[in-house]
Amino acid sequence: MEKMSIRFKWSRQSLISVLFSAVICMNIIRYFFRGIGDPYIAYAIYGFLFVISILSGRLFRGSRKELAVELIVLGLAVYACISAFFFGREAIFDGFKLILISVIALYAYQIEYRQIRIIMKTVIVLNVWYAFALIMNPSSIDAFLETSGTYLTMTLSLGLALSMSLSYIITSIYTKKENRKKKIQVKSRYVLFMVLVSGILFYVLTFFPARSSFLFPLLAVIPFALIEAGFDRKKIFGILLISIIFLYCGYEIFMRHASSLAMGRMERLFTSFFKEDRWDIWRACLQLIRDEKWLLIGGGTRSFEMMTGYYPHNIYIQMIGEHGILGIAAGCIITGGICIRVFQRCKDIFGGSAFIKDYYLVFFEVLTGLFYLWLSYMKSFTLYESAPLLIFIGLTFNLCKKEYGSQ
Repeated sequence: MEKMSIRFKWSRQSLISVLFSAVICMNIIRYFFRGIGDPYIAYAIYGFLFVISILSGRLFRGSRKELAVELIVLGLAVYACISAFFFGREAIFDGFKLILISVIALYAYQIEYRQIRIIMKTVIVLNVWYAFALIMNPSSIDAFLETSGTYLTMTLSLGLALSMSLSYIITSIYTKKENRKKKIQVKSRYVLFMVLVSGILFYVLTFFPARSSFLFPLLAVIPFALIEAGFDRKKIFGILLISIIFLYCGYEIFMRHASSLAMGRMERLFTSFFKEDRWDIWRACLQLIRDEKWLLIGGGTRSFEMMTGYYPHNIYIQMIGEHGILGIAAGCIITGGICIRVFQRCKDIFGGSAFIKDYYLVFFEVLTGLFYLWLSYMKSFTLYESAPLLIFIGLTFNLCKKEYGSQ
């Protein structure tokens, strides 16, 4: 009986991890199930994981500080849902969706370390599967874009997986000696697999004119690679060498395989940076916040789209403009909390605290993924489609818990 209960527990944990991975890679799910009820399948997964989150009994069980963060997140989602009733059915749908993904993200803060490891591996596997599907059938890209997607949504998870695989490679190299001392086995075959994965993902990204998916993985990896290097000159030299090699290889792959549209957009980024349309969108949205006096109570869910026809393409501007003081509080508390806890955890790591097996690899993998998603949602995506970002915030808070290290 005991063995059976352990086996059931393991399979339940694995199921929850796979559901989290599916939500993170929801655009992949939509791609594979396009035309056969993909919206219903997608939201069935959201709903199922939401119910599991509620029934887990783990929400709102932490310290007072943790409870404050959880309440401000849920309060923002509830306020978004209430304010949505002034703007019609689509806004109401977005408000309810924000409640779903907020609760799921709060549950991500409570799951076990072993489940986080499964999530990281499953996200990589899903993206490799997705990448091979695109390589084998590139014409499906245009077909999907014409029906229910954009090149930004199609490349978001590919860039996330690329960020994670690069982080895994660098952290594996840096911690090789230390892992030997602690008798932690990191298989060289898996590191080589991640090198191959990085090459495949980068190659597939050349199919799209999505510049951020090329650049943000590197921007996400370099800061944490430097943090891990500390003041070690050899490691810093290694980072520079690897970055130069990666940039050269990436440039060659891009120039050989990218479309003329992708090349033109990339060139425009470096030659006319301050003429990018994002600057005009952000200025117009900030002006609207000031003119409409939205800083206190906000304009409500989808108010930017109602007033201008587009969303702000910046998650902070959207939270502040649509949800006022609650949005400001949520942005400050979550961003500040992440920065403080990550800084403390890095001090523990490099101060010699003992952590559970392969913690470093998973910690920096999640952290790099979070930074990539943060950069992406600062530029291109809406708050109401922010499930991947919110889940990675929850996972980062989770990995910063005291019990993972000897304090």
